[in-house]
Amino acid sequence: MGNWLLIDPPVQRYVTPAEVTQDTTGWVERNIVRDDDEEPDPGSGYRLLGKGSKVPSEYGASDSVKINVTVGARWRNVLEFNFGAYQAPPDPDLLTYPTFKGSVETLASVWPCPWVFAFTWTPDDVPIIPWDGVTPLWEWKRPRGRHRRSFEIAWVAYLSAPLAKGLTPPPEIVCEPTPGGGMILSSVLERLDEANPDHMRRALALEAILDQRIGSQGFGPDRVEHPARVGPY
Repeated sequence: MGNWLLIDPPVQRYVTPAEVTQDTTGWVERNIVRDDDEEPDPGSGYRLLGKGSKVPSEYGASDSVKINVTVGARWRNVLEFNFGAYQAPPDPDLLTYPTFKGSVETLASVWPCPWVFAFTWTPDDVPIIPWDGVTPLWEWKRPRGRHRRSFEIAWVAYLSAPLAKGLTPPPEIVCEPTPGGGMILSSVLERLDEANPDHMRRALALEAILDQRIGSQGFGPDRVEHPARVGPY
């Protein structure tokens, strides 16, 4: 991933990390989330987007990674990464257990995360129905595939010490302690295959742990927010 590009508002142009390091503070400030009137919304924090790939590309490719960070928000602070792009399914060579486990460990060790979660997900193949040209756009809804549960197809996870306290995972879940009293939990030590019944059984076991320890991550009154971790991961 030697070629990195970052989004730089307000014109949403792509810039290199070398350009950003000349004024990192200014770049972050320009990425403040804006409301419907395009006014700064400090309560929603700052949204930072970066793409890396073997070959320079503004649009992403099968061998690319996208990192999307929302920080400094009053309600939702999150870092997400994924491989590939909407137009290009991820390169299978990148979807390896060492890659995802290493990513989980890296995020957990350098950010004060209460938890980190890696999963695989193949959405239902729903045919695209074009707009009929008549129905008002605010009433027309394209059919969507089934929504993924918060911790469905669970592959690798990190739980900080408060969330891991007293946890004894079932034998099929591989558990590794972290320096700060947390845990790295893995359902399988290879690429998670959704067509493999044993893999899915293990993924369900890990999902059950995460549902119990982390709680709902949907939207609504039952959503659970956890404070940032204090101390080493």
